[in-house]
Amino acid sequence: MKANIVGLDIETFPHLGYSWVTSSYKGSWNMIKVVRPSYILCVGVKIGHSKTKIYSIRDYSEYKKNPRNDFFLMKDLHDVLMNADIVYGWNSKRFDVKKLYAKFLEYGFPPVTAFKQVDAMQEWNKLAKDGSSRLNDVAERLGYGHKMDHDGFPLWEGCDNGDLKAWSKMERYCVRDVNLTYKIYKHLRPWMPNHPNVNNYSRDILACSACGKRKFLIKRGFAPAGQRRRQIYHCTPNRGGCGKYCSGELIPQDPNNKLIIIK
Repeated sequence: MKANIVGLDIETFPHLGYSWVTSSYKGSWNMIKVVRPSYILCVGVKIGHSKTKIYSIRDYSEYKKNPRNDFFLMKDLHDVLMNADIVYGWNSKRFDVKKLYAKFLEYGFPPVTAFKQVDAMQEWNKLAKDGSSRLNDVAERLGYGHKMDHDGFPLWEGCDNGDLKAWSKMERYCVRDVNLTYKIYKHLRPWMPNHPNVNNYSRDILACSACGKRKFLIKRGFAPAGQRRRQIYHCTPNRGGCGKYCSGELIPQDPNNKLIIIK
């Protein structure tokens, strides 16, 4: 059984409310009353290498009665995350996953399974502190194109008002974000020292710990492991692998050729 790896991106409509101030203080508004809380417009989901699927509140029958009811959308997303082993996104730890959790708690859903999270934006910041860490800028820098252009908040207002053209563009915008994140995630994955080991799910000890492929592995020397050595493998990209260097099996040390570790 392979690891179920899920990429996602959510689009939300902001809170509507009252505020005494006409400008923000330290980046936040002093909202005194929320008239209508934020709701989820749509969620793009990519499972493994499959085509990105869009979950949108306008696709549910309840939309005609209450166009801002995201309960059934959240029910389907809860099912998706219940079956996920690894979830990745862009700024997903701080925003997307927490936003979904807030909705799950609001609707009284049970806890989802303890999947591992990989935030591609955080991984980029760990590896490459140089310039902007916005999805659009990183995607362009790595040669994967850019986010879909739009007119800004009027697009969100159009969806809130039921504009079909706005909805179509919002959903395509969301899918594009998921696809860009997927490409960056795959680009960064072999560089991540703490990426979840996918072999823990497949139980294949002779496969790449990042991508799960085995036929592209070649031996690349050893690493000290106490009084023994550990075989190092390379998932060679020129043969179709991801480029990750993986730790393999422990090799007993020859008693006549003791390993000396200098600390």
